[in-house]
Amino acid sequence: MIGTGCESRGLYHFHPSTHLGTVIESPSLLHAQLGHPSLAKLQQLVPSLSKLSSLVCESCQLEKHNRSFPTSLSQRASSLFALVHSNIWGPCRTLSLI
Repeated sequence: MIGTGCESRGLYHFHPSTHLGTVIESPSLLHAQLGHPSLAKLQQLVPSLSKLSSLVCESCQLEKHNRSFPTSLSQRASSLFALVHSNIWGPCRTLSLI
């Protein structure tokens, strides 16, 4: 367990466990389990990781990539759903934990 939490006036407050250093399997796994926080936020949550200088996460790097469609299209749709844009990528090298 990384800590406990309690609700107060609609907000949840996190209280880290004092025995956190013994349960961390890897900083990368903890980073993923906590929802991919930045290294600075992760170090605030887990003070024992304060000496960690970098954290490499493929999912976070892919999130920073963006691709936009041109504003002037050479082909216009003549009816609803005649032209559909989709963002498809894969296969993903990151295995699901579920």
